[in-house]
Amino acid sequence: MKALRLRSWQNGPALEEVPVPSPGTGEVLVRVGGAGACHSDLHLMYEFPPGTVPWTPPFTLGHENAGWVQELGEGVDELEVGQPVAVVGAWGCGRCSRCRAGLETYCDRPDLAPVPGGGGGLGLDGGMAEFLLVPAARHLVPLPDGLDPVRAAPLTDAGLTPYHAVRRSREKLTPGAVALGIDVGGLGHLGIQVLRATTGGMLGDLTIVGLGGGTLPVSFFGIPYEVSAQTTYWGNRAELVEVLDLAARGLLHAEITRFELDQAERAYGLLRSGAVDGRVVVVPNGT
Repeated sequence: MKALRLRSWQNGPALEEVPVPSPGTGEVLVRVGGAGACHSDLHLMYEFPPGTVPWTPPFTLGHENAGWVQELGEGVDELEVGQPVAVVGAWGCGRCSRCRAGLETYCDRPDLAPVPGGGGGLGLDGGMAEFLLVPAARHLVPLPDGLDPVRAAPLTDAGLTPYHAVRRSREKLTPGAVALGIDVGGLGHLGIQVLRATTGGMLGDLTIVGLGGGTLPVSFFGIPYEVSAQTTYWGNRAELVEVLDLAARGLLHAEITRFELDQAERAYGLLRSGAVDGRVVVVPNGT
């Protein structure tokens, strides 16, 4: 099968032929319907020197993924072949207290995870390919009626990440409160929709979402009194279920530009130059 792979740090990706994976016990093979090209992939490709993250190339890119169940490994009985699914991106150990609470982004035992601090497209092979091997059925969420894999794919990160950030501040986002979004791009245009769909509109929160760069000086007089400064990372499975439900009900919509898998290298080039609005979705298998 064809796959867009990062072969080394600080280099662009390349389309290669690789074997179709076969699911082992507890694993699921997904036929990819949509794989989002995320700006953080550009950091992986061009900015991160060796040692920045606890894994190394080569691996297939693509951590925003959705598609259809192609094949079930032994012991997987909660899914059906042909079922449309979205992929939860962060793959923790599944055993520690945080993973058991559904917070696999903050896994306490990365040494037991499939890849420390990552997942498909982040250290392991991702969805910029015709098929994606998912190590456990818990990393898959059935798509609600009315939501196809192409529209669902970017929601697994670009929708989930701002949703998680907004939920952290929801008690302060009461009717009459004011929320300000700065630098509204691929994540931001979804974050604004999440605010509108789930809150009444701050003591306040200042939340940094994504890897946009820059610095935030924090001191007693550097920010207003009673303001909390915080960062977030991605989101969890339960929140993804809620994000997909919002999208299925027409309350959340990602602006996307579609590319075939053969055009994926060009898509990343356009993303790098800032020539794409919203999110890029690579479609390895037509819908």
